Amino acid sequence: MTRARARQVVPTATAIVSETALAKGGPQCRSPARARDASRTQRTHEAAGRCRPTRKVFARARAGHHNSVMEPITLTTDRLRLRPFTAADVDAVDAACQDPDIQRWTQVPSPYTRADAELFVTRLVPDGWREDKEYSFAVEPLEGGPLLAAAGLHARGEGVREVGFWGTKEHRGHGYMTEAVEALARWAFTSLGVHRLLWRAEVGNAPSRAVAERAGFTLEGVERAGLVNKGTARDAWIASLLPSDLGLPSPLPYLPAKAGAES
Repeated sequence: MTRARARQVVPTATAIVSETALAKGGPQCRSPARARDASRTQRTHEAAGRCRPTRKVFARARAGHHNSVMEPITLTTDRLRLRPFTAADVDAVDAACQDPDIQRWTQVPSPYTRADAELFVTRLVPDGWREDKEYSFAVEPLEGGPLLAAAGLHARGEGVREVGFWGTKEHRGHGYMTEAVEALARWAFTSLGVHRLLWRAEVGNAPSRAVAERAGFTLEGVERAGLVNKGTARDAWIASLLPSDLGLPSPLPYLPAKAGAES
């Protein structure tokens, strides 16, 4: 598939933004009680772009600098706009998360209520950006239109982020999710000083794995009890993407293990 070009749009302070919590398929839309459960954080995926990291990004990464506040931004690709969530998205998020597949494979609550969507859009997303922990995006057609997906990046240690996402049922099969994940990956590597991007999904979530593989992730194995979903620990696939996989320089030197060194 042709790689879409990701472009960063100037942050808008006027946007009433997004919160973050997306998991193996979708944003974490939760009730207040569920919001306190850290295991319910979610993830998102899809897209691409071609910016080069600036010296400033590399310097920040080497110095271990962690920006305490990230202003919500908008990214665009050839077909998509990844923008902050707004209050106007509550109904669309509520409708999307009624999908049994999203409730089964992601950490969104089940059953899912409008109150869960309101909490996600108006509290969890803005808090994620403000606390520099989760950057969540609503994915829509570039020219405007319905919500196609939710995708985001979650902090997993210095220089490491995890991608999470879900796609609306009626808009799957068009490559939107892959395009969005590629865009997030390039933004992470060129603007956030990320040297390793993770993807995880419960074993058996083949559609999510297909998106990750199309976006260039390398499957590393299975984490036993790696995810907690609906109160149950479940085995998880784990995969990674490095800047070099996309032909981009890394903010840190990378010395791969020699073949046979692990034996």
